[in-house]
Amino acid sequence: MVDYIQRMNSTKIGTVKTMISIGGSEFNFVKKSSDISRFIDSIITFITKYNLDGIDIDWEFPYLTNDKKNFSKLLKMIRSRFDHMEQNFHRKLLLSVAITPIMYIADKSYQISIISKYVSFVNLMTYDYHVPNTFPYTNYNSPLYSSQYDLLYFKYFNVYFSAHYMHYRGLRREQIIIGIPFYGYMYYLADPRFHSVYSLHNGTQVSINYNEICSNMNTSKATRVFDRITKVPYLYEGIRWISYDDEESITIKSQWIVDNGYGGAMSFALNYDLFKNDSDSYLCSQKQLFPLQSTINDILNDVN
Repeated sequence: MVDYIQRMNSTKIGTVKTMISIGGSEFNFVKKSSDISRFIDSIITFITKYNLDGIDIDWEFPYLTNDKKNFSKLLKMIRSRFDHMEQNFHRKLLLSVAITPIMYIADKSYQISIISKYVSFVNLMTYDYHVPNTFPYTNYNSPLYSSQYDLLYFKYFNVYFSAHYMHYRGLRREQIIIGIPFYGYMYYLADPRFHSVYSLHNGTQVSINYNEICSNMNTSKATRVFDRITKVPYLYEGIRWISYDDEESITIKSQWIVDNGYGGAMSFALNYDLFKNDSDSYLCSQKQLFPLQSTINDILNDVN
């Protein structure tokens, strides 16, 4: 990891910032302020040694250990030390968190209005709304809007609602970074004759990266459908059904981010993009490498 950090820092240009992300399902040390202080000491030491610009906390999720308030305390103490670094050593450090877009998990895990005081920005993980092993019908990984078929709680499982809800709960729009997935999910249809959204499937879960879609679904037998309501595509071929994002959906999402004044986009993950030109696919752009990330960059960087 150290070699990777050093190589990454050696290629930094302009205003690029590098941060380290620390995550997991349990942060047992948050029970005691003294343990939090030792954790922060280690952060400062690591950041200083390797010339990093901050830290991202990806705790999934505080409610599982009844640590909603302790999560806020952790962020408050980190912010206090980072402010001290800026005031005394003229070193401005970034603090971010990755948080769930699912309303009921967010309400139990985060004091959103308090978190807003301490973090530089929030990476809103606006993906995994629907995965094959949780519901017996096909649906979208990261829809921008709800479908006309989404009823009851499912109408809240979309980027539009999640971002607006986090703003309503206390985050500033410019703090909210919208997650855009470079992967999707493959479902296996129970009957290939029924291949629209909300079609019955067998429950098998397979995650598939965009570059894998480009290489594995490069046959003319695969049919692409773009949902004009949710603004995302899906593919089907035989019993295979894939929810994913492509250049068209990411163009729409990126422009939506700009038009609504959100802080930016968080792509997950760069190595899932098309990083080599070795597939002859009618589904994927061959004009340039990293077409998904390039689409985001072009639109977000074109803001006057």
